[in-house]
Amino acid sequence: MNNLALFFDWYFVEVPKKIYRIWVNFLWFFNNFFSLLDLLRTFFYPWKGYYYSYREGGFDPARFLGNFIFNTFSRLIGMILRLFVIIIGLAAEIFVVIFGILFFFSWLIFPFLLLFCFFKTIRVI
Repeated sequence: MNNLALFFDWYFVEVPKKIYRIWVNFLWFFNNFFSLLDLLRTFFYPWKGYYYSYREGGFDPARFLGNFIFNTFSRLIGMILRLFVIIIGLAAEIFVVIFGILFFFSWLIFPFLLLFCFFKTIRVI
């Protein structure tokens, strides 16, 4: 094979495969870094597992109400923080998808753009 054919094979076959693998690795990383599936699975869990039990001794309305309020706020704090992390994680995933698509297609278009600019410049001269 001549050098030009080797270049085209490298530029249009080998490198796009590597770009795709790197892109998939970024998507996998951000999905696991933000652990989106675990956050969705534990969305209604109390924050850091902090909760008070209702089964201590007899029925005490004040303790029951206090435990209920604490457990409710613990779950609300957990939901708010998990929602915040889920939004950041989804934004990161969307950014990686958009940037990956733009980079992939710009890699493929760049040689043609370079030739276009070259011939446009020669025409001006």
